[in-house]
Amino acid sequence: MNNGCEVNLGPSGTKVRRQTPTRFRFVVISLVAAVALAGCVMPERSGKEPDPVLAIVGDRTIRRSDLERRILDRYYGKRALLGLIREALFEIEAERLGVGVTPDEVERAVQQELSQATAELDRRLAQVGLDRGDVAEELRLELRNALLLEKVVVPQRKIGEQQIQQVYARTYASDRISVRHIALPFGVAGSPSESAVARVRREADKVLVRLANGEDFGALARELSAHPETAPRGGDMGLISKTTPMDPELGRVIFALEVGETSEPIREADYGFHIFRVERKIPARALAEVRDEIRGQLYETPATDAEISAVEQLLRSRIAATVFGDDRWKRGQD
Repeated sequence: MNNGCEVNLGPSGTKVRRQTPTRFRFVVISLVAAVALAGCVMPERSGKEPDPVLAIVGDRTIRRSDLERRILDRYYGKRALLGLIREALFEIEAERLGVGVTPDEVERAVQQELSQATAELDRRLAQVGLDRGDVAEELRLELRNALLLEKVVVPQRKIGEQQIQQVYARTYASDRISVRHIALPFGVAGSPSESAVARVRREADKVLVRLANGEDFGALARELSAHPETAPRGGDMGLISKTTPMDPELGRVIFALEVGETSEPIREADYGFHIFRVERKIPARALAEVRDEIRGQLYETPATDAEISAVEQLLRSRIAATVFGDDRWKRGQD
């Protein structure tokens, strides 16, 4: 089932489905931040000067301990501690339920996340002395915790008939098609000039020639398409139906195509040209045929923040968790 959030195909409001947002970018940002913070940490203190002075401002003295405390409190303290507490709660519950995460499960998830990497991200990592190997190590920890959390939370999900019917209405109730596209925008605000339209149309015609010569549609989409969400996936728009919000002309063209057929360049208002290819068609099915399938798919849907918080609160009521030290950290437990 295609779960996740919707993204715009163009200014007309055409939408497609995409996968749950990747953790890859989050982990990269976290690693870069950690490297930046590490650069702020002074060398080990010597026995002669246990807490060196870093600056004097008027009658105020700023020592190394002041800097370290600020870094700990602001970037690592309460948030990191509460994260560790949450992990411990879910690990204890996983042990009680007899569930766990295998190294193979973690590695598959890591490789899926790494597949989202781009040359630009590689360049940014290199600027701070990191590479994909560093990201992979951080991802293993992040994804192991996420997978374990899913195994604790999802089985407690209650699936009702209303949820099943809602999914059915937007999926199996209508004929659907799997589509790829290449988006070639005019790149100008407002109405494009005739020369801009002609220029992009020539680009689209060149794409058709390359396709006619046997080049792979997905590879060309990754190379040429300007759509930020679908281009990395080879232009994959997921499954769409006639109820999917989109420009009427685009919809007319897409649903007229046969499986494996490629459209001519289709202009979308002031946005640009699209080239579409239909990968497969999926006919509508009766609810009675797919009810159990939908139920299973709903159980596979990633846990929501609300579900996680609800289970966490339940675990806190059953498992004693005592926080020592700074009262500001304790308040996070309230």
